[in-house]
Amino acid sequence: MTLKGGGLFECWWQNIGNALFRKGIKFDCTKTYSQIGNISVNYGVNYQPNGNSYLCVYGWCRNPLVEYYIVDNWGTWRPPGATSKGTITVDGGTYEVYETTRVNQPSIDGNTTFQQYWSVRTSKRSSGTISVTEHFKAWERMGMKMGQLYEAAFNVEGYQSSGWADVYKLDIAVGGSASGGSSSGSSSGSSSSNDGASSAPGTNQGTVIECESMTKSGQYTGNISSPFSGVALYANNDGVSYTQNFTSGTHDFTLRGASNGSNMAQVDLYIGGQKKGTFYFGDANIAEYTIKGVSHGTGNQKVELKVSADDGSWDAFADCLIIGGSGATSGGNTGSNTGNTGNTGNTGSGTSNIKQCESMTKSGQYTGNISSPFSGVALYANNDAVSYTQYFSEGTHDFTLRGASNGDNMARVDLVIGNETKGTFYFGDAYIAEYTISNVSHGTGNQTVKLVVTADDGQWDAYIDSLTISPAGSVSTENGSNSGNSGSSINPNGKMIALTFDDGPSSTTSQILDVLDKYGVKATFFLIGQNINDSTKSILQRQSNAGHELANHSYSHSDMTTMSWSSIQNEINQTNHLIKSYTGQTPKFFRPPYISVNRTMYSAIDMAFIQGSMCNDWENSTSASQRANTVLQNACDGQIILLHDFNGNNNTVQALPTIIEGLKNQGYQFVTLSKLFRYKGKNANVYSGIYGKRLLIPSKNLPKSFLPAPMYLPA
Repeated sequence: MTLKGGGLFECWWQNIGNALFRKGIKFDCTKTYSQIGNISVNYGVNYQPNGNSYLCVYGWCRNPLVEYYIVDNWGTWRPPGATSKGTITVDGGTYEVYETTRVNQPSIDGNTTFQQYWSVRTSKRSSGTISVTEHFKAWERMGMKMGQLYEAAFNVEGYQSSGWADVYKLDIAVGGSASGGSSSGSSSGSSSSNDGASSAPGTNQGTVIECESMTKSGQYTGNISSPFSGVALYANNDGVSYTQNFTSGTHDFTLRGASNGSNMAQVDLYIGGQKKGTFYFGDANIAEYTIKGVSHGTGNQKVELKVSADDGSWDAFADCLIIGGSGATSGGNTGSNTGNTGNTGNTGSGTSNIKQCESMTKSGQYTGNISSPFSGVALYANNDAVSYTQYFSEGTHDFTLRGASNGDNMARVDLVIGNETKGTFYFGDAYIAEYTISNVSHGTGNQTVKLVVTADDGQWDAYIDSLTISPAGSVSTENGSNSGNSGSSINPNGKMIALTFDDGPSSTTSQILDVLDKYGVKATFFLIGQNINDSTKSILQRQSNAGHELANHSYSHSDMTTMSWSSIQNEINQTNHLIKSYTGQTPKFFRPPYISVNRTMYSAIDMAFIQGSMCNDWENSTSASQRANTVLQNACDGQIILLHDFNGNNNTVQALPTIIEGLKNQGYQFVTLSKLFRYKGKNANVYSGIYGKRLLIPSKNLPKSFLPAPMYLPA
């Protein structure tokens, strides 16, 4: 267990009997929960159990002696294996309540007999708020008496299993009145399953529907591979649509997209044939725009994204639509902010830092506090601004501004860090929205962060509420289950695997693509630069147009540990340039030839290094069935599978259908490396080593000088 400060921690367990990793509050067993006051836990965890495990609030009380669990997530076995006493609804979720008896078992008072109380959520989640007191109240209404509290802790428990968890957010509040979380209950029946747009409080995360999987309409709508795998919406009324089932009638909607160049792009959101709002993108930088608290019909509803303007200045690129619970991305102070000093920088696994705009330093002629449409700041005149000092321990983050325009005029607010403009937030109307600029590179240490209106006319008047700084790549796509087009969307809570192929493009690549097309699977191809030329152009463009990701496997496929710094850079730059010139894609990932690395390579190559799980598919003696069996027997969530598409590797072509069908039967979804990093909440740029067989835990034990022995794969 590694403590990270502020109550946060990471923990690993491997084939243990039983282990509880927890942070919380100890009481002295002199007061009941009603005397102590309201207890609530606001948390976020990257939770990766392999076997029996619980993610829960845990504790004890005396008189009577009770061990209690409020379980929000679990591993392969759902606790506690008893008969439910009924269901309760707390914090918008349904929990089944259980009571079990432990006879002569270990407790806080030694081996004795005691009761266990359980609330187990009917649908898993890994972030949100647990109103602990509401569970206590509900238990007592069901005849389960609570005594004087001994402990209330946030707990990751592993029992005869292995796993890993990163608690990146943890706020435990004690005292005051109840938070208002409903605790209605019933004595029989289970709740209906959540719809695809389940609540994900405090984030832009929720149901994710890829735009390229939707039904296309209009004259020019079509798939694109750059700046992301998505769709282009060019002409008047170009659009995409799909059917979504809603069990509740209010949600937040986030569109990830960009404009075609520096022209303003606007994409209208329609639900059930009614216009519900507009997403705005003011430049070519990839961003996310959130429309808050949209009211709509329940049941099956047609969701449309449509470009309705009649001139070319509105061309838009759209990546994915994210549906979250109402209020899911609201601002508001979480209690972790300490003013203009002491704001810790967010690392790739850290929490989001929310800064209220009215607490910043104001400048300009008209800048001032407002109470409507929120408690925030009005920026009216040219160069009106607010600023504050932020400490950054990492150099890349996502920035989200919650705001609105003054009426229907377009508002834009520039983000300036350390006197450099890093992007612009756009608000197209008076509806409260959130605009996210992703993967902003900036200086570390103390930096001045400034929000400024630079235009010199009144149409740019802006209202701003709060600025949220998050780990790079984290403001998108994690929680919730998909109920959109069957088979075309990713369930971020489900198991994922990334298929990767080395040594192409070649004639074998075309055969690999045939198989991937048949099953609708996207993969990542690590290309050798000297194989990229006019004769392989059609293969390259087929890969890119189909939505596959292209990555760098060096130019000559030589052992780069023997090269000079400049030679290494030439290998990388040549290959990146060729991939970009033939496909428009800019590679993000690098796989070293022979998986052989040294310090010079880490210094010279500014890309994420990727390893992978192998099945000896470069050996002719390894049969197709042996390759498939190795992959299927060793599959795990977050895995990166390393295969090869060099000329003549027919056994891998033959094994691939078995691999895909077998992994699908095991419940795996196939994603590119970029999406694996995104869905697993990892920033590829924050780790200085080589990402290993599983993305969930980088290969921290690999020495940076070189791997123990190069694995000489075919050239």
